[in-house]
Amino acid sequence: MHRTALVFLTLSLALTGCLQDGVDGADGADGTDGADGAAGADGADGSEGAAGGDGDDGLCADATPIEISGLEGLPTEPLQAYYPSDAVQVLHNADPADLSFAVAGYGIDYTWTLDSFAMTASTDMPSAQVIIATDGCSTAVYEFEVEAALGLTELNFVNLYDDTSAVDFYLAGDSLPLFETLGMGSQSGYLGATAMPATIEAWADGKAIATSDELELMADLSYTLVLYSDAGVPSFMLLEDDLSATSDGTLTRLRPAHLADTIGQIDVWETATPSLVVEDLDFGVAGTAMELITGEYPIGIDTDDDTVTDYNFVMDLTDLGGVSLNAFVYTYSGLPFIFISAPDVDFYEALMVSELPGGTEVSTTSTPGAAIEDYATTTDVMTVGRCGLVLDVALTVDIDHTWPSDMDLTLVSPAGTSVLVSEVPYSSDDWVVGTFTTDGSGDLDSTLTGDLNDFLLETGTGDWTFEVYDGSSGDSGTLNTWTLDLTCF
Repeated sequence: MHRTALVFLTLSLALTGCLQDGVDGADGADGTDGADGAAGADGADGSEGAAGGDGDDGLCADATPIEISGLEGLPTEPLQAYYPSDAVQVLHNADPADLSFAVAGYGIDYTWTLDSFAMTASTDMPSAQVIIATDGCSTAVYEFEVEAALGLTELNFVNLYDDTSAVDFYLAGDSLPLFETLGMGSQSGYLGATAMPATIEAWADGKAIATSDELELMADLSYTLVLYSDAGVPSFMLLEDDLSATSDGTLTRLRPAHLADTIGQIDVWETATPSLVVEDLDFGVAGTAMELITGEYPIGIDTDDDTVTDYNFVMDLTDLGGVSLNAFVYTYSGLPFIFISAPDVDFYEALMVSELPGGTEVSTTSTPGAAIEDYATTTDVMTVGRCGLVLDVALTVDIDHTWPSDMDLTLVSPAGTSVLVSEVPYSSDDWVVGTFTTDGSGDLDSTLTGDLNDFLLETGTGDWTFEVYDGSSGDSGTLNTWTLDLTCF
């Protein structure tokens, strides 16, 4: 055996004996790290992300650009200022619901309905206009020209309102009157005015008493505006007058209107034949125009549909061939009368009653026996019991006086109308006895100074006053009696 092996064996045996009872030895040092292993395989791809939204270029990328090819219905004549045109259609290549419109231009207001519009001019100056249309992607522009004109119209005012002596007419909001001091039963004749929507006010005693609805006054037309009583309240009626030629130059065009608030529905008869010319005309309504042969027409109004006329008039159309008339039945002091208006020839007349249905002759006498003294007025008052409208007046006097030319004679009605009947001329007689009349038939009419016709159509009921003034000295007299003979309606 080799020595070295023997030694190793001897030591091994010795150590084996010693391990059974010896202490464990210290751990040996760690070995060095090994080399890195090979890389692992790639993982699987993730799922695809959601698509991103399109940008603006994407939304309008396929949109068709807007084009305006023209306007359909554009007026070829100048617009009448203040009134809307008919509808004008914008011609284009888009869906109207997708479009928005704007207009650039002066003096025209636009009212749009989808892709059509109406124009209202507020000026008479020609103006370039530009329509701008957009759908959010593209814009189209279209230029065009509009002309406008201020139209002229004619307006005739008629005052048939009997609760005031005179009326002024104003355009609402204006300080200057269109026409002023228009008396009851009269007309202004045609006045030139701008054709435009207008509101008219009637003024009396410093305040507005009536305001019209908005009136559409169109160019090149003629109108009559009537102020009348509706149950005592002042009201307006506007009529468009037909001034065209009649079918024959010898004929007169006449249109009736019922504005008498004291009576209901009426029929109008031509009483000479007789023939019914207007049937069932309601209050506040204008009837249909008719053509009549010129001349005098007896006209009757039937208020109770019994074919018997209740109010009678004579309508004189002589020398009015080719003329257009309005005939207004209206109320005065509670009774109906007729007013004929033809403003284009400045003719008008309040027709008087020619026959008196239920008419009354009222005679009243006073016997004062009152002294007439120098430089003094002798006054006597007499009450007339029942007299509607005065249609005729006769005044009869019986006066003793030693110098009649000293006297002035005056008659005053219940309404306060005063008429200087006579400044008695020099006379060798020492009395004045006789009658003054409205028609020149009285034996004292040659000395009539005033006009007894001033009393006509006034209410006769009430106190009448007779005055005798002695304007000199040295002579005296007595007012024996005076008598009023009135024809009353």
